[in-house]
Amino acid sequence: MARRHALNTAESIVEVGAHRVNVVDVGAGPAIVFVHGWQMSWHSWAFQIPIFAQTHRTIALDLPGFGNSGPPVPPVTIPHYAELVLQVCDRLGIESAVFVGNSMGGLIATEIALIAPQRVRGLGLVTAIGMSRRIVFPTMLIRHPIGAAVSRALFDPTLHPCWTRVQRLGVKALSQLSMRMVFADPSRVPDQLLTQIQQGLGAPGAYVGVQACVRHENRQLMKRISCPTLVVWGADDRLQPVRNAHRYARSLPNSQLVVYPDTGHCPQIERPHRFNVDLADFVTTLQSTL
Repeated sequence: MARRHALNTAESIVEVGAHRVNVVDVGAGPAIVFVHGWQMSWHSWAFQIPIFAQTHRTIALDLPGFGNSGPPVPPVTIPHYAELVLQVCDRLGIESAVFVGNSMGGLIATEIALIAPQRVRGLGLVTAIGMSRRIVFPTMLIRHPIGAAVSRALFDPTLHPCWTRVQRLGVKALSQLSMRMVFADPSRVPDQLLTQIQQGLGAPGAYVGVQACVRHENRQLMKRISCPTLVVWGADDRLQPVRNAHRYARSLPNSQLVVYPDTGHCPQIERPHRFNVDLADFVTTLQSTL
């Protein structure tokens, strides 16, 4: 059976200060807010949106500089991303929600839980970064002076326009390698969605986004997050090894952990049916305790 996805879901622009944020807002009921990872967009939740919109108000947004949102406006930090997501919720009239984030989006979700715990009914951390200072690519590169120069050459959109063509060629060459890094088996991903993800490589927000991840540190604060948290990981994640899943589970006092075998950095894409069942069970448990 072909997998259903929400690539044709209607999008709209929400203006928050100087930011123009592209948002998908469908369904009705308690809110779930999905936050994508680095180099991704709302399309990374394509398998979740039509399912959860049947029972919940389902929000997925493009962070500034990614997808169809406007360019990033300095300063670009994880706390600023978190504040921006909350401001989008304000504009949409959402007082509280379950926040679900993948990779960089997971780090943003933990920051939301730290700065506005009263607005977080629950967290879904999907191979979230933040539990280790080591990220295979591109964080390790950026910490080395030569690697930082290479990363800037590939991803910084402020470089001279003459460099743009070279950047595009470099990013294109990296796209296949990146898909092998992100997915345990890229053939599981529908072609249309895979193309959408590959188009995110070299997005305007890529360079400043990864810098924000590198510079942020909140590991020591995790024990302050008391809301129920579902930690989901791929056993074969090449970007965030599964030991970081156990670090999250140990650090968060009210968490549960599930690990999917033969799965990479985006379990919600590679294992959508199982992910949706696990997330739905988690959300149902939250609602039963209200």
